[in-house]
Amino acid sequence: MNTPYQCLIVEDDDHLIAIYQWQLQRIGFEVIAVTDGGKAIEHLKQHTPQILLLDLRLPKVNGLEVLEFIRMSPDLEHLYIVVITAHTQFRLQEASQRANEYLVKPIRPDDLEAVMLRAVQSFSRSDTA
Repeated sequence: MNTPYQCLIVEDDDHLIAIYQWQLQRIGFEVIAVTDGGKAIEHLKQHTPQILLLDLRLPKVNGLEVLEFIRMSPDLEHLYIVVITAHTQFRLQEASQRANEYLVKPIRPDDLEAVMLRAVQSFSRSDTA
């Protein structure tokens, strides 16, 4: 990647944040992390990352509420959203929202990298369209 893409990680587990952050930075992403949905919404009101890595089970404001905020925000329509959860029953719920992809915890490093590279490829396709 020539210019680093920015990824916002929304995850309440500091250990997982550190793992995701290390892996994404290693493959060239600029990473910002917040620990709850309310902080994610505040960040998204002021900044527009290209990719959102969003846990669904969060304190205060959950991931579904963040997805609803994004759905109601036209300036975030191109945000590539990757939902992460340990609860597979959320698969149908998130699919009805606005996620591009989902990953079930525990996330294998290869799976995370593959999803992020698909996101970058989708940006390349939309730039040439």
